Amino acid sequence: MKNIINFKYNFKTMKKISITLFLSLLFISLFSQENGFDNLVAYKPKMRNSETTSSRESNFWYEIRGAYKRPVLKETLNSARTLDEISPGYPSNWLSDYISTEISSVCKGVARKASGNNEILTDKQKELLSTTDNGDEILIRVKYKTPNAAIDKMDIHTMSYSVTLVPEHEAEYKGGVVQMKKYLKENVINKIAEPETGQQLEGVVRFTVNEEGEIIDPKIKVTTNNPKSDKLLLDAIRNMPKWKPATNSQGGKMKQDFEFAMGTGGC
Repeated sequence: MKNIINFKYNFKTMKKISITLFLSLLFISLFSQENGFDNLVAYKPKMRNSETTSSRESNFWYEIRGAYKRPVLKETLNSARTLDEISPGYPSNWLSDYISTEISSVCKGVARKASGNNEILTDKQKELLSTTDNGDEILIRVKYKTPNAAIDKMDIHTMSYSVTLVPEHEAEYKGGVVQMKKYLKENVINKIAEPETGQQLEGVVRFTVNEEGEIIDPKIKVTTNNPKSDKLLLDAIRNMPKWKPATNSQGGKMKQDFEFAMGTGGC
């Protein structure tokens, strides 16, 4: 009888541990991977090797993408009442034992934050979200408890992730993706020095499309480690033809940040 009791106790303990492990893995898959929300990016015209016309071009990948990972619209922020309405994929199905929640952002150089007790947004949190400007990054930090069956106590965890406010209608290259690819091929891919055998090349330029559709403030975010190649990337982006500027839901023109990324090998 004693052995049977021990078996039941161990089985129950292992079951609790398995559940805890499953929840931990689910959390990691949802919020620890940097690209967990990439499918939400509205404007990301990837240009890979499927339409290449030369062996040189086939050695490179290149793309222009929005300068964010997890976009959110103003309309969503204004109407949100809970945290899961801000970020699809939020683990509301298992996260319930809250300690605190905090929403913070930097608006026009001023840091702001508002706290709450659970997934339901407070009035101050709603006000912070409603006054966020285009391009602002919003950081959400959640502190919560989960049972630790091994020591029969509750563990305290902190989950952090961010979203970025993007325009209702994002900026677009006036000639479309095909013409943009042609421009980048002619002004970057056909001119940049290929790396030596066994080496890989990568470069990223961050830039802004302003309210007039002009390219402003291009900066090297990831250097190619070659001053001539960095200058080539900057000049190509700086001299791009005008874009169709981003607009809000009322049609007002807005500026928006983008990145031009290129390299060899995997991206």
